[in-house]
Amino acid sequence: MKRFTETTKWLDPWFAELSTKSKLLWMYLCDNCDNAGVVDLSTRIAGVLVGCAELEIDDSLDDIETRITILDNGKILICGFIHFQFGTLSEASNLHKNVIKLIKQHELKISDFKGSLTLKEAFMKAPSKGKGKGKGISKGKGKGIPNKKVSGFQPPTIEQITQQAIEKEYTDFDADHFWNFYESKGWVVGRVGMKSWKAAMANWNNNSDRFGTKSKGMTADEKAAWLADE
Repeated sequence: MKRFTETTKWLDPWFAELSTKSKLLWMYLCDNCDNAGVVDLSTRIAGVLVGCAELEIDDSLDDIETRITILDNGKILICGFIHFQFGTLSEASNLHKNVIKLIKQHELKISDFKGSLTLKEAFMKAPSKGKGKGKGISKGKGKGIPNKKVSGFQPPTIEQITQQAIEKEYTDFDADHFWNFYESKGWVVGRVGMKSWKAAMANWNNNSDRFGTKSKGMTADEKAAWLADE
């Protein structure tokens, strides 16, 4: 199997400070994991191939613990593997379909990735839809103060935003940035409670397509406001 390798890892302080055996174990895991970054590690076999005692493998796993997760079934996940190898996953890609299938099979959770962007750019099962019957919009009359959220509106999770971006093929959509921006504003658009976060995502994505050089000199908050078109 051929796959990308990080040639600059030798300049990475984290990698440079590892022991020789820990470096070899890290490279062994990267070469022997599946396309979801999961490997069913045999410490006996790994010890023979890496050239150390089986018990030393546990010590090396401790050395690289910030970049791996020991799953409930004992298998090991390389947290940033999917993002490095495949970038943003899309069900429209035949290559990515296998990765998506493996993510489901391993039942990977966002917490397994330790904050890595990888899972947030990967396929997630669509959340179950509730059957709420909220109707109408509250009509506040305060001046200069955002209205209350639309009755029945439920802010999305980052996972839901990621899933929507994949389904709509929004390339390089930053789910974290979108969620943080509207969470800080109380999920309002201008001074009106948001009605549809999916529509807000579409607007955000459309604006990002024509963002171009207009981003020069803008702060992060100014860029977010421009994308939200507010």
